Amino acid sequence: MTSSARRRSSISTERSRRPRRGAFRAAIFWGALAWASSASAQDAAIEENLFRQGKELLEHRRFDEACPKFEESARLDRSSGVELALGLCREGQGKMASAWAAYLSATALARRDGRPDRVEAAKARAAAVEPSVSHVIIEVSPETAVLPGLEVRQDGVAVGSAAWRNTPVDPGPHTLVVSAPGKQPFSQPFVVGHVADLATVRVPALRDVSLAVAGQPVGREPRSSGARVVGFAIG
Repeated sequence: MTSSARRRSSISTERSRRPRRGAFRAAIFWGALAWASSASAQDAAIEENLFRQGKELLEHRRFDEACPKFEESARLDRSSGVELALGLCREGQGKMASAWAAYLSATALARRDGRPDRVEAAKARAAAVEPSVSHVIIEVSPETAVLPGLEVRQDGVAVGSAAWRNTPVDPGPHTLVVSAPGKQPFSQPFVVGHVADLATVRVPALRDVSLAVAGQPVGREPRSSGARVVGFAIG
């Protein structure tokens, strides 16, 4: 049994110097966070150290420092324990979409490993944060949607057509870039609010590169009723 398999006693909820709040009072409650590791001995040692550092930072509510520790720990050896910890960390940052995704991942990994206790813990946290998750709707014009080689990327990450209508997204600034061979790329920044916000980005018909005019003014499309709409009309 590796050091990873012997550890993860629990993330304590006992802090004499400062009280817990909200989800952290209810959520940091698991039993032992031990699991069998398939990592090499060196990776297991690094992963062990990262998890311990992340756990200590999390208990001090230093979320911005803790989350990268858990992310790298998960890269070395994904497990339900690390994903649960990462979910709590993202929740502390207010990044509900990332927290929700981590809890769903923890649920799947716990099922794989035959850990019903962690399945229930992860499902409970996922259900708790889901109503607070913000979304973005990407409205791609019919002319653009059928272009060969079309790429839609949000913050550099490809977004498939199946996800255009309801993509979970963390709060804050984002950038959508749409491109296709022989077409002028479309780039649109947008901002998503913190709790259950809904933004819409409208992607117009992409212009041919040969027809693009440098410095041509563009105008904002009017807001629609309901959700916020961001987008430029080109043409």
